[in-house]
Amino acid sequence: MHWLQSLPPELELSFDGVRVGVIHAYPGDYARYVKPTEEEVSRMARAFPRCEIVVFGHTHRPGTWQGRCLVVNPGSVGLPHRPGLASYALLENRRVTFGAARYDTAEALVALSRLEISTQAHAECARELTLGSTRTHGP
Repeated sequence: MHWLQSLPPELELSFDGVRVGVIHAYPGDYARYVKPTEEEVSRMARAFPRCEIVVFGHTHRPGTWQGRCLVVNPGSVGLPHRPGLASYALLENRRVTFGAARYDTAEALVALSRLEISTQAHAECARELTLGSTRTHGP
């Protein structure tokens, strides 16, 4: 958890000559739920003007949107939309491919119980591991 918390809220990286912007949610509002609308896709592209691809998360729902650049949500490995099925995206030759991997929900709940997190965070994570991510819309 400390490693994740130490990451900057926005990051730019290069993979095989492709410039990629990475952000958890929305430029300048890191808790905002991204639907994403045409305006949100455009704003994400403007936030990373040197990037061909922008990767965001927060909603836990995989998908791609085309604007000035390709905007990608890989889904979630930790708290996926469907319980026991982690989703991810691979970037290869400027193409994005989605995949999924099964995992044992009971083992994940045991590992969760070992984390030093608040009771509220534990309850939310346990619910999402068991039922799938309930992040369908913003506040």
